[in-house]
Amino acid sequence: MGDLDQALKEERAVVVLRCDRIKQQGLAVLADMRPPDSSSAKRLPSEVFKWIGWVMPAGWYDQEKLNCCRQFEDQFEGVVDFAAKKVTPHNAPSAAGASLEQQRGSVLKAALHHKLIAATLLHLGPLPERAVTPQTCANQAAIACALERYRLAHGQYPEKLEALTPQFMSRLPNDVIGGQPYKYRRNDDGRFVLYSVGWNEKDDGGVPGKTLFDQTEGDWVWEYPAE
Repeated sequence: MGDLDQALKEERAVVVLRCDRIKQQGLAVLADMRPPDSSSAKRLPSEVFKWIGWVMPAGWYDQEKLNCCRQFEDQFEGVVDFAAKKVTPHNAPSAAGASLEQQRGSVLKAALHHKLIAATLLHLGPLPERAVTPQTCANQAAIACALERYRLAHGQYPEKLEALTPQFMSRLPNDVIGGQPYKYRRNDDGRFVLYSVGWNEKDDGGVPGKTLFDQTEGDWVWEYPAE
């Protein structure tokens, strides 16, 4: 999460440079930048890009650059709090993401609204989710290592995570989803359950979803290594 803001700034800079290149070489070059498997590649032939480039004024490209950058910002507006390092999933996906998909359906509409380059180049996908899952992995791995160190020192896992600090962890990371402490309990079999409430923001008692980091149901549970 700490690196995400800088990564997004760098990605926005790349998009701006691409817009400048398209402006210099002609809009038809946009066709060469599209992913081969993108839906927009099937809908928008190169001739259409060339025709639009003939009629567009220079200022149109500046508006395209502005809208490309706004697409990045809107993906995280109200969803990610970089300072607090927490995510509010119920505010995602953003309206901007939906409008981007709608713009892909009409070449003329996308061009008139200065979103042709964004609709063709930006395949942002679920960026907040992509940021949350590796941070959750890192946080849970750090806590699990501290729990194991505690077990080696005391013969069993602690009753509460707070017992890990400061000897085994300098501080406990909070769950990226919602910013609350991770859920934890010590089982009667001597093992433990550690989990995030997951993308549905609901405590399911440590029951995982159907897939790892399920986006619709279940908790994000720390997995023990195979024995």
